[in-house]
Amino acid sequence: ISLSCGRHSKSSRSAKTPVAAPVGWSETGIASWYGEPYHGRRAANGEVFNMHDLTAAHKTLPFNTWLRVRNLTNRREVTV
Repeated sequence: ISLSCGRHSKSSRSAKTPVAAPVGWSETGIASWYGEPYHGRRAANGEVFNMHDLTAAHKTLPFNTWLRVRNLTNRREVTV
């Protein structure tokens, strides 16, 4: 799945320099799923998007950041 997290104010949508999150950092937000229309297209980092892979995207975290994503409804988790 590819994710985009949180509800952000208009001012927070401007370009930001990615900063590594400290270990244990947490954010709660709404995730979006991207499928067929984006499958096979290049992502922002130049990689080809595969809708069958477990990947995530975030507006401020740098590329190659590992995240544990939890579904708050069923408590299932996955590392992406």
